[in-house]
Amino acid sequence: QRGSVRSLMRRLSSVPRSQGLLTYLEDRVSSTGPINLAAYMDACLTHPQYGYYTTKADIGAFGDFTTGPEATPMFGTLLSKWCQWVYEGLGEPGKVNLVELGPGTGVNAKSILGALPDDMKRNLSLHLVEISPIMRRTQQDSLGVSSLSSVTDGGVTGEQNAEFKLPEFLRQPFQCGDV
Repeated sequence: QRGSVRSLMRRLSSVPRSQGLLTYLEDRVSSTGPINLAAYMDACLTHPQYGYYTTKADIGAFGDFTTGPEATPMFGTLLSKWCQWVYEGLGEPGKVNLVELGPGTGVNAKSILGALPDDMKRNLSLHLVEISPIMRRTQQDSLGVSSLSSVTDGGVTGEQNAEFKLPEFLRQPFQCGDV
């Protein structure tokens, strides 16, 4: 199995960015020893010079891959209805934080915001948790705003000391009902 991964990496090395990433990974493993999957994926996706999301991030119908929100606004519209249901169920609180993890191009946030009632939008604070500078610029364009603050690491803190810390959150197991 290791041979097949090495074979794949060698074939990818014909692309200059891939060659640089391969050299970086080989040097890192040579100097510090084996790395886990999380460190490998972090390098592949976020390395400042060679990472996918820091150098390319070609998402959409004509890109490397597409997501449901890119294909249709239906998912964002459904999420907006759910957000409205929760908002009303909480007695329409004065302030609401909407946090999207890995918002990509921002089209899902745009769909959600577009389907929310105006009174709820006035009480809403949108937080886009994004690691890619390329995607931050794309989100800014998608949402039609002149500036955009994105949370890149750490946590999003709201009212009543409710704290949302990303690293801890991402390590938690998820359960839906009896599943």
